[in-house]
Amino acid sequence: MSGNFKRRFAAICAVALASTSGVWLASSTNATTDLKTYTATASTPELSVGTQSVSLTFTNTSRNRISFKAINVQVSPGLTVTGPVTVNQTGASATLWGSLIKLRDLNTGRNGSVTVTFNATPTVQAVCEPYTFVSDVRQSNDFNGQFNEFSLVGAYASMTGPCSSATIICEAADNEPCTTGTIVSANGNTASVLLNDDDGISATLTASLVNAAITCAEYAPTSDQLNFDVDVTAGSLTGLTKTVTFTQPYGGVKQEWEYQACFQAPYDFPALLPSELAQDFSNSDFSGNTVEAPAGTFTGLLLPCGAGYGVPCLVDTVIDVGTAASGDETVAITVDVPAADPGMRF
Repeated sequence: MSGNFKRRFAAICAVALASTSGVWLASSTNATTDLKTYTATASTPELSVGTQSVSLTFTNTSRNRISFKAINVQVSPGLTVTGPVTVNQTGASATLWGSLIKLRDLNTGRNGSVTVTFNATPTVQAVCEPYTFVSDVRQSNDFNGQFNEFSLVGAYASMTGPCSSATIICEAADNEPCTTGTIVSANGNTASVLLNDDDGISATLTASLVNAAITCAEYAPTSDQLNFDVDVTAGSLTGLTKTVTFTQPYGGVKQEWEYQACFQAPYDFPALLPSELAQDFSNSDFSGNTVEAPAGTFTGLLLPCGAGYGVPCLVDTVIDVGTAASGDETVAITVDVPAADPGMRF
């Protein structure tokens, strides 16, 4: 990023969920004149947290009538593959040997395809890197002999995510929202950051979930910390805001009103202080409720946006019980903050 318009807006904001009571990889060959060729694709380009069933499909794109008989697939580091491993071709076999998937006794002719299915459990990555399945396709069933290797056309099959950070390049007038998309932590928090720029800013937008660090007075934190940053290359952030949505697993104990957003910024702001709540609402005065430490850094619980004090503020808190048996209950909070802010946690 360069140019006279470059401006840096960086800060550490954190929102914490709490109660007041407590992708891609270059292929081995992009084009080939080989008579024996194949392609490889993944059924699930984007993995989620936990174990899920996925599959890889290999298609014979040869210009001759030679079939492939065997395939070795090397599983990418950071991805745990478990059985059952199955193949959708009668008479063929699929086995898992360490991090190697072996397909044997295939009979996949020109324009035919074969699919192997297995369970995959990804590691939450700090920075997204593709999980790439390096494949070796052979005409010979026992991998012996010469000149029996099929050449890959295009890229190896790959999958991405989940990741605990994101870096997004946003361009003005590209008809795309400037958003990080969803990031996830190993503790089950998810977050997304949206720059409300009406497609008028060119910038780099980043977000990351890290182990909790900030705390607010009179509250017990329960979530990871979300940090985010905007680096502008063209346009102005004046008057703009960011909308942040943050979720964590719901334990089924607290009510929506018991969750608060702990916010940190390089300026003072109106904030909630539970022990002063009645008096502050009576006087309509929420000043002096943040803690300044270190100097120039202020931390406090966000007021609801409905209080009318402007951003930063808490838009909403929603508990989604999902299906309790599957353990996917979550509590989500949405906040609006100035676009030039540092970060937040809840």
